[in-house]
Amino acid sequence: MYPAYQILGLQKLLRGLQGRSLPVIAGGGFFRVLDPRELAFPKEIRALEIARGLLPFRPRIRWFALGSVADIVRLRDKDLRLLQQSGCHRIEMGSESGSDPQLGRLGKRHRAGDILEATARLRAHGIHSTHNLIFGSLGEEPSDRRATFRLARKIGRIDPKAHLQFRLYQVVPGTSHGDQALRSMPWFPKSLDQLATFRLGLAQGQRSLPWLSEEEEDLLHKLTDYVLPLAFHHPHPSKHPLVQTFFRRLARARVRTGLQLGLRWEERIYRKAIGEPLLTTYLP
Repeated sequence: MYPAYQILGLQKLLRGLQGRSLPVIAGGGFFRVLDPRELAFPKEIRALEIARGLLPFRPRIRWFALGSVADIVRLRDKDLRLLQQSGCHRIEMGSESGSDPQLGRLGKRHRAGDILEATARLRAHGIHSTHNLIFGSLGEEPSDRRATFRLARKIGRIDPKAHLQFRLYQVVPGTSHGDQALRSMPWFPKSLDQLATFRLGLAQGQRSLPWLSEEEEDLLHKLTDYVLPLAFHHPHPSKHPLVQTFFRRLARARVRTGLQLGLRWEERIYRKAIGEPLLTTYLP
């Protein structure tokens, strides 16, 4: 069982801490701030303010934050020590790709080397990292994906407890890359009702990346839903550990070699034989 989250606004949280009245303290659970912007890193200020406010209550509180790679690499060592001492145990980053050309196309401010630097500096200060890695965005080539696989392996060597979240690209309107992608998607939802229908269609297998071939999009689904989580995460304990180990080694071989033969049947057999869900989204 994962500890329950307490959904609280920041000021209510701090007032409750000062009064020693919040159940999150008595229960030793995790809390989550209602507005995620209060835990993000705009110019590094907000997260450090939170850290200073929570510092007197460590170790009764553990929290995690969101941060851009570009902001994290600018943090000073004393800032990272403050975050760790306040109970910040993990920071989630929009790393997105291990390919510098693809990061440029996505309009990101960082490069692959910055991701590794941020991971290493956080780890040196006792903070683990979560990385969102995106596949299937406009302009992505197989070489870009291979660069992301290499980045994932390097992150794991730096911090074995880093969590990698593998995702298919989702359009973000209002960004240069997103607006460019939308020109290939005239059917993209324009209302909340259309959005609900669209999301239901995605859950049922509807295509969402029209710039890719149907075969390539299907392959990326299998990579992000099955191969990559199995290759890079420690799966849940299984009643069949030898079978699980075999499939995990096979997934790693697929990442190294690009082997696709038999993937559809392999995934079906794994899910039927093992039955345990694969780790995809980080939960504390």
